[in-house]
Amino acid sequence: MSVPNIAGLTTVTGRTNLSFVNGTSTPESLVSNPADSDKVFKINTLLITSLDTSSSVVVDVWILRSNVVYYISHETTLAANETLTVLQKNKQIYLEEGDVLRVMATGNSGVHAICSYEKIS
Repeated sequence: MSVPNIAGLTTVTGRTNLSFVNGTSTPESLVSNPADSDKVFKINTLLITSLDTSSSVVVDVWILRSNVVYYISHETTLAANETLTVLQKNKQIYLEEGDVLRVMATGNSGVHAICSYEKIS
């Protein structure tokens, strides 16, 4: 497993992952960078939208690296119908090989998670 030199990149592929994350406290893997990908993933934007029309939803977002959880957003409460901007272009992060970006919601209706990112090699 090596970290690609992004200064000498040859390929950049833009992607957007869309996911329904139910409100049952079950983690959803939104973006996974395989351990042998020879790529780095640049996460540009992550939006979380509450689907509940009457009550709040609690959301966690983290990176799982080597079985260790690193929170980006922890126990953030979203009001009914609210959208949370977790990451955006001026606050981007990189997923190294083996990293997984995960989302979990607790509430009646769950959330939609929308993540735009680039695969760089």
